Amino acid sequence: MTDIIRSSGKNKIETAKETLVLLLKSLRKGCFFNIYGFGDTFESLFQTSVEYNQVSMDLALKKIKKCNADLGGTKILEPLQDIFSKSLEKDYTRQVFLLTDGEVSNTAQIIEEVKKHASTHRFFTLGIGEGASTSLIKGVATASYGKYDFITGKARMQAKVLRCLKLSFQRSATNISLHWKLPGGVEAVVCPKAPEVIFHQERTVVYAQLKGLESNHMEEKAEATLRYFCGTMEYQQALEFSLKPAETDSFSIHFMAAKLLIKNGLDGMEECSTQESIDQIVKISIESNVISHYTAYIAVYKDGKEPLQRPMTRQDIPLIDSQTFHLRKGTPFGFSCCQHSSGHSGHSSPSSSIQENESLFDSKENQLMVLIGLQKADGSWNMDNALAKIFISTESKLKSSIPVKGVDPTLWATLLSLIWLHAHGKNVKDDWELLASKAVSWLKSKSAGIDLKEWIEAGNDFLKTEVEPGQLGI
Repeated sequence: MTDIIRSSGKNKIETAKETLVLLLKSLRKGCFFNIYGFGDTFESLFQTSVEYNQVSMDLALKKIKKCNADLGGTKILEPLQDIFSKSLEKDYTRQVFLLTDGEVSNTAQIIEEVKKHASTHRFFTLGIGEGASTSLIKGVATASYGKYDFITGKARMQAKVLRCLKLSFQRSATNISLHWKLPGGVEAVVCPKAPEVIFHQERTVVYAQLKGLESNHMEEKAEATLRYFCGTMEYQQALEFSLKPAETDSFSIHFMAAKLLIKNGLDGMEECSTQESIDQIVKISIESNVISHYTAYIAVYKDGKEPLQRPMTRQDIPLIDSQTFHLRKGTPFGFSCCQHSSGHSGHSSPSSSIQENESLFDSKENQLMVLIGLQKADGSWNMDNALAKIFISTESKLKSSIPVKGVDPTLWATLLSLIWLHAHGKNVKDDWELLASKAVSWLKSKSAGIDLKEWIEAGNDFLKTEVEPGQLGI
């Protein structure tokens, strides 16, 4: 899905196109994908999701190249319902990448619709710019056990989208629950509630307050058991602990728990603010000595014997010049991509248009874009003049530099491309890390009988680089 807004500037539209290309180039063999554009109306690239291959990728790239910001506002529910109505391939789940900069008037209805299909559809939502609806972005991702993020200021859309794509490939812990064995009358109040999903290499912190403890409980033991699923396998871990408080003057954990309780209370008030919820936040803030939106610290003069009778006065503190800290406004553009689970990375436009535009080769950043655009759906690169130009060489020189004569030139072209990426694309590794992984997998599958480490050494000599085999994953 692509949220195409008429007000989007040219640079923002180009960034969104580039990000779509990155997603396409990153898909893995065997996955299915589709692209939706939405605004006041919506349209899809294919009638239903199609298998990812060279033909479908090229069709999608041509469509992206012609894409213009002409669909109007931000109506998300209708395209989502269309996606949900499409049948799923057997043994596949659907990963939906939703990027938008807009506000909607039916957030609750959208979230409720997503919840109905959470067992088969997982959403990765990204809000673009300061105008993106926080409740929509967070709500849709949370309802589908996905992940959300926000793209503001000079943050790169491409990098954040690719990080979400990496998460979509990984197994996650789901159906997470906490179970307690406590003495009678004792209750565990958990904050926040146990998350529905935890992604690989992520962590979550949960605080529990034990209510109803009496002096006769101090010598007893209690137990907390964490249960979760990874795929179809169920796991559990139990922790036994004493109910006797630790002898310490440190209340750091208590302060952090109180801060989280206050934050959760404020988040819940985004939709509905009541005096009862405000009173609860004030109560927690005063009891824990953690400041909130509704409380403040008061200085107490202890040296004097008499209370000060002067009224409190207001003093306005000037804001620091925003330019000093380079505070930035967000980019008002939205886009989203719907796909089945699978992916790897890459970005740019088809090689035919690349060869026509010499200006694309005038910087390392543009050269990187061109190189990624030249990659094929299977992860390889063809040996041609466009690739040779990036390496400041010619096609004939590339062919003559192949370490072993008589092998497929595509092997050498792919290895040189990987070396070039690692040597010259370090600053934007998030953009091409998945793409490189796909290329390495292809290279290993096609290089039987070839000493790739020797080839890497030869590639470094040809490109005047110093990339180690371990950096390539070889």
